Amino acid sequence: MQELLTYRNEEKTAELQAQPRYKLLNDWCKENGVLHPGVEYPVAFGRHGELVGMAASRDIPPQTAFLFVPQNLFICEDNIRMRSPLLSALYDRNPAVFKRHHDSEYLIIIVYIWHEQMKGEKSFWFPYFDTINTCDMPMSWTDAELDEFQDSVLKQNLKTYYEEYKEEFKTVIAMLRLDVAGEEIIPGCTDKCNEEL
Repeated sequence: MQELLTYRNEEKTAELQAQPRYKLLNDWCKENGVLHPGVEYPVAFGRHGELVGMAASRDIPPQTAFLFVPQNLFICEDNIRMRSPLLSALYDRNPAVFKRHHDSEYLIIIVYIWHEQMKGEKSFWFPYFDTINTCDMPMSWTDAELDEFQDSVLKQNLKTYYEEYKEEFKTVIAMLRLDVAGEEIIPGCTDKCNEEL
């Protein structure tokens, strides 16, 4: 594992840096005020370039910031409400989900990201979404993969978390189906959600 983290694959790094999606992301970051002095992205690590990340391009002293993201790029409730009056109104119309639910802060962000991802290339966030990895959370792993933990308590906790996730998904879908703007927020939601459930 140590080798994976420290071996920089120059050939794969050059391939990544030539990909339009990474060029688009770097341009998007620059246009929106993201600074990363002394840090290069993307960089491929591992013998086959299987780990994509950032690498220092110069010595960075301890306790020195190396990535600066403007506050207006934070995906948080205040910024969501400023960027999307449609979602702000949805949140206000559905306080049971977006104020009183024990995971309301999380659900606010999830619905926003879902809404933005549905826009595809038209989303302000497209350059970012196009480069991030899909979900690899342990809750989505198979039983065989979970068995490799050899920890029955951890395995049960992950299964419980997955069941809670499914219930929250159902709660959001039920709310969107009843909301006046549900179809506008997540186009085709009823059909897609029926498949998921």
